[in-house]
Amino acid sequence: METYIALLRGINVNGKNRIQMQQLTQMLIDLDYYQVRTYIQSGNVVFQADNTDTKSIAGKISNGISQKFGYDVEVIVLTKPEFDQICSSNPYAVAPYDTERVYITIFQTQSEVELPEG
Repeated sequence: METYIALLRGINVNGKNRIQMQQLTQMLIDLDYYQVRTYIQSGNVVFQADNTDTKSIAGKISNGISQKFGYDVEVIVLTKPEFDQICSSNPYAVAPYDTERVYITIFQTQSEVELPEG
């Protein structure tokens, strides 16, 4: 069983598309995902699944949100190794940069740029 990170775009931002994390957690459990954990009110979710197709998982979560909450939400799903590689490839991880706060942007489609090896 693989660990995944789901990033939901536009959930709980400026009072729009509000979803309580407990309801989101239960929805993912109902979709047959395991060990579901959310991060604050961000719409970011860590979970485990038997399915290994991240696009299929993203579609299933997006459809579930649409049916249960009535929101059309873009969902990006990464494997834990993919997420770990993104984090370890931070070119600003040493002084003089602020290493307490790092912001990353993850796009829906894959770019031609390759990440450096961690």
